[in-house]
Amino acid sequence: MNEETRYFEMKGGRSFYAITPPDQYLEYQIIGKKYLVHNITAKILPERMLIHDILNDQYDRYEEITESAFKKRQEECLTMLQNME
Repeated sequence: MNEETRYFEMKGGRSFYAITPPDQYLEYQIIGKKYLVHNITAKILPERMLIHDILNDQYDRYEEITESAFKKRQEECLTMLQNME
């Protein structure tokens, strides 16, 4: 990502995000032993509102994390994928 990118984790740790304002985000969503990756360019209102809510912690659901913490979580997801093969 770049210097504008900010990193967040949903409290509870099931989703984590890399957000590049104003309209880009990468989400990892952990579901059991699997995960989904969403690479989104926000084009519709709900997507733009999600970015706004995360950046402003609108509902006290998100906490900002470091880039290294984000990358560590990414690696955990890749390890999960390799262990499933």
